[in-house]
Amino acid sequence: MLIKEKLETFAFSPAETVVVDYLLTAPEALDQLSIQEIAAQTYTQPSSLVRIAKKLHFDGWKSFKKHYLEEWRYLNKHFTRIDPNLPFSSTDSLMTICKKMAVLDKMTIDDIFFLLDHNHLSQAKSLLLKANHIQIFSQNSNLLIAQDFALKMNRIQKNVTLSAVRGEENYDAYNLSPDACAILISYSGENPNLLALNTILRTRNIPTIAITSIGENRLSQECTCFYRLQPVKNSTRKLATLPLIPPSSSY
Repeated sequence: MLIKEKLETFAFSPAETVVVDYLLTAPEALDQLSIQEIAAQTYTQPSSLVRIAKKLHFDGWKSFKKHYLEEWRYLNKHFTRIDPNLPFSSTDSLMTICKKMAVLDKMTIDDIFFLLDHNHLSQAKSLLLKANHIQIFSQNSNLLIAQDFALKMNRIQKNVTLSAVRGEENYDAYNLSPDACAILISYSGENPNLLALNTILRTRNIPTIAITSIGENRLSQECTCFYRLQPVKNSTRKLATLPLIPPSSSY
């Protein structure tokens, strides 16, 4: 989950809310201001800023500031053309809609490539090649996307299956063979069912590859390795799920 989304959705005290509003409206100012200067501009105390950082699970203000600025710079650089949550307007022509769809697909590919990390990519490749069986765990529409990946892998004689029956995921996790590998898809990285599955798999020493968004989340921290997705979807107003192109690092 993005820090920006956490700031927009977490519960804060009245004093903290004043600071949060400032952080959301003027993130670029953080780079030049100290914690005391921000507190002075928002008529609050530095302790309020520290409490905000702690509520968002950071060690302190400096850690929060560093990660929030990195996230803001990334979003500001890469997502300025089309809103992927609601990309169309009522006045768009048919060809304009087609063009926007083409641009969004190209943006997705470019941004996923930008987010790829060589070490994680190499590690995931080794895990997939070594595994005699690959099991995918996800929910809702992401399972439909995962089916395409499984089909393509099966065509090259790589055994990939999906846990598609609700309520049977734990059974599948407990019964995977020791030489298996698991892929978990969660855009937020905080899905409790997938986190529980990851715990089961870890206790059985089965490596897990997470596909999740950038930003701090438990799944990326607890899995064996992960791929990051572009974080432009807003879970409360998104039009559709994020496109996935395998291999890459929702609900």
